Amino acid sequence: SLYNYYDWNKGSNRTIDELMAELKKYDGIPTDVFHKKIIKGEITSIIQLRKVINQFRLKSGQKGIDVYTRVRESLKYLKYFENFNKNV
Repeated sequence: SLYNYYDWNKGSNRTIDELMAELKKYDGIPTDVFHKKIIKGEITSIIQLRKVINQFRLKSGQKGIDVYTRVRESLKYLKYFENFNKNV
């Protein structure tokens, strides 16, 4: 429960290389600003990175991104969990 809360809101810590690879997926953002935040340790997970990118894109009038796509993908197998509880 606490682990799921952490994963959903903060994400698990990733290496700098993983974060830089994720950063390369997004166009139209000042990557040097995000590089500095990653190197300083201000951004430590992919979810945090996506949240910051999303905030930047929305402020600059660009289309936002789906921050939690990766989490939803990893939890797809639990989609019938609620139905199971209703049958109890």
